[in-house]
Amino acid sequence: MDAIAIIERGKLSLETGITPKPVKHSSMKSLYPKTYHLRHRRQGLIVFVTMSLMILGVSFPAFLFTPIGDAMRAFAEPLRQIGIVTPLMQGPIDSGVTAQLKSHPMVARAIPAVELEMVVQVPPLAWPISIYGVTENDLKELLTLFSVHVQEGRLPRPNANEVVLSEAMALNRELNVGDRIGQPVNEDDPNIRTEMEIVGILSPTNTGNDLWLGFASYEYLTSHELYVSHSIHMLTIPQGGQKAGMDAFLREEVNPDLIEAYTYD
Repeated sequence: MDAIAIIERGKLSLETGITPKPVKHSSMKSLYPKTYHLRHRRQGLIVFVTMSLMILGVSFPAFLFTPIGDAMRAFAEPLRQIGIVTPLMQGPIDSGVTAQLKSHPMVARAIPAVELEMVVQVPPLAWPISIYGVTENDLKELLTLFSVHVQEGRLPRPNANEVVLSEAMALNRELNVGDRIGQPVNEDDPNIRTEMEIVGILSPTNTGNDLWLGFASYEYLTSHELYVSHSIHMLTIPQGGQKAGMDAFLREEVNPDLIEAYTYD
């Protein structure tokens, strides 16, 4: 028994000459948290609140930012296969840069693309996901590169206001083939300034990471008056086994005053 329990049971009465009034309830486990709390309610409350705040301070950021970090890694997944070169000025990439990209031995293809953005929800934030306008032949090559196929519907036709979305994007926004995105039907997508019909859904060919990309017609976007101000990017495809080398070339050798290069690192 500890000193507190002994006093409560009147065991020190011979030494003090005072017989304390026995308590009705005493515990042989006076140092247990429950016993401490019952005897020291105010101090116990302070300790409880302090510990709760400490736990919350550690767990809440992890709870909040872990899904966001996972989403950002998923959104960057296409950069495992390609590099993206964006002009710093409006319009197409400088012709000298374009020639440099197409002639480099580590670059297999440099595909011109117009970028739109569709917003998806990753609580508590909203994130823009790219929809690239590319030609029909370039789209087929990109689908092979990303290991995806048309699960439902078809691919966009040239010169048509049509898009194909990855399954992940469609599920996030609860969209189906035949639905429309863009203005004025959906104000959540201010970057898409015309109605675009969803004509297909893409699904991974093999089990693996979801693709977060969509595709539209290059011819439609480059000829429509509402999109003529959009920059024309280059999607660079590496030669076999040369992705790291191509990324280094884009970051270190292409004029940074003219373009910005996005690579996976």
